[in-house]
Amino acid sequence: MQPFMNALYAGLGALSITKEKAEKTIADLVKRGEMSESAGAELVGHLLNAAEQQEKEFEGRVAGAVQRILHNSGVPTRKDFQTLASRLESIEKAMGAPGKRNRGRKA
Repeated sequence: MQPFMNALYAGLGALSITKEKAEKTIADLVKRGEMSESAGAELVGHLLNAAEQQEKEFEGRVAGAVQRILHNSGVPTRKDFQTLASRLESIEKAMGAPGKRNRGRKA
């Protein structure tokens, strides 16, 4: 699992570096007079929106991959545990079992 997490962090780091590089490049264009400040600000906004959309898509793909890995390896989900707890509670009620038992301890 650690190599997977390292790849995830590397991808997020690359997004951050790309954002910083884009902002610096646009600031340099504005400074040299090759782009107006308003056009630069608009372009930065557009790039940030596109990066945010890509990040969301990336997170979705990662979440899907993690779910598939967990499912294929047979790891029970939270829903599985909740279902099991509900079934156990129903069985305890049907048997008239008390909620808490004093397991071999003297009062």
